[in-house]
Amino acid sequence: MSALAAPLAPAEFVAVDTETNGYGGDLCEMTEVGAVLVGGGELHETYDSLVRVERPLSRGIQRFTGITQGMVDGAPPADEVIGELADMLAGRVMIAHNARFDVGVLRQAFERAGLDWPKPPVICTVALARRFAPLVRKRGLASLAGSLGIDVDEVHRALPDALTCARVFCALFPKLCATAATLADAIAMLSPRRRARKDGRPRRRIPKEERPDLAKLPDDPGVYIFRDVRGRPLYVGKSVSLRTRARSHFCAPLREQNWRSSLCVAF
Repeated sequence: MSALAAPLAPAEFVAVDTETNGYGGDLCEMTEVGAVLVGGGELHETYDSLVRVERPLSRGIQRFTGITQGMVDGAPPADEVIGELADMLAGRVMIAHNARFDVGVLRQAFERAGLDWPKPPVICTVALARRFAPLVRKRGLASLAGSLGIDVDEVHRALPDALTCARVFCALFPKLCATAATLADAIAMLSPRRRARKDGRPRRRIPKEERPDLAKLPDDPGVYIFRDVRGRPLYVGKSVSLRTRARSHFCAPLREQNWRSSLCVAF
């Protein structure tokens, strides 16, 4: 029997959360990882580690996560941490909040460590909440947890966020088991469905080279403006880390909204 065809209820899961240096693309490095073993709807052993990085951390990301340069300077190297995490993931299902981000970070970290990405089955708690808690509109991890009666004491650190993710999963797991008999059923049910355009054709996925280049944005506090092709303001926001906040708008595939690839930034 394949792993995906196995019954869902007795499966073992690992809730994972990663923190990074805030950069995108090849400059992105993992600074911390946390993992929680979940089985039978209960939390079991945990794992967490800071990760040594090659590039200095910016002041903005240090303020945002609380992870300082001194902390990562004294941390174990990435290949050591990745090896331990790989052992924990072996034969289990990975859970993450906004899983696409964490999978991307881990895949890149595995490649840098010279290890093959194990390609574990993945369940995203955002998709889980969208299906089984549809009345909850704010699906950020802390907001979602609060709506489910889960206390959140700390955010933006890997193990606390992984524990919150695991508790959210456990809260919704009975509903998932009542609907999906196997792991394959659960993954198929929670897989994103790309919405078609009004003319019935599927939306075009924007190629990477056509997406906005945010790598040169400062990792400092400020105000940013999105403009359309005519220069008219579409959205104004502010953040303690302009690069991190701007990138968050583009985590999901872009819709064909003629977003301009430049940002007007004021301090």
